[in-house]
Amino acid sequence: MRYVQMTPWLFFTGLLACSGGSVMAQVELEAVPQNDLAAQSDPLAELASLGDMLFDDAPDAGGSIRAKKKADVTRTTRLKDPRNLSAKVEAVKRGSFPQVAIRVKVTRSASEGTGKDIAKNTVLVIIPTLEHTPTGIDMTSPDTLTNAGAYYLNRGDKVKIRLGPQKGRLWQAAYIERK
Repeated sequence: MRYVQMTPWLFFTGLLACSGGSVMAQVELEAVPQNDLAAQSDPLAELASLGDMLFDDAPDAGGSIRAKKKADVTRTTRLKDPRNLSAKVEAVKRGSFPQVAIRVKVTRSASEGTGKDIAKNTVLVIIPTLEHTPTGIDMTSPDTLTNAGAYYLNRGDKVKIRLGPQKGRLWQAAYIERK
């Protein structure tokens, strides 16, 4: 047996784990072959081997849940519709969920439909269309669920809007969706 002075390094050898200031530890050095002793003296080599083990244990590189998620084709189609206008949210006034009024500044008018006559930089106040039942808002409707997301818009968000009918100074949106 020999006494060895341990430095502030942290050693993981399966037999000894020590960290902190100088410590005198009794270690049986004769039991460790010289080749292993050289490998143990280099902490970076130990860390590299641990990293290699983690890499080998990975089932597949770059396999994230998001990468395996199927694309929402209806959303993609909706966002590329030529009847949409692009706008930037300037203000949001929230009522009880999901009722909201949004002031937007048009950044690009629609190619066709209701929004094609609206000039760039025009400020509009938008009310998303929500379907109603005798008991209240129909949250089972896909259109209502899409438009209910407008409740969570913030100032500065970029959105796509398909305009519906105009009621006074307000516009109804067939849908409004964050880009």
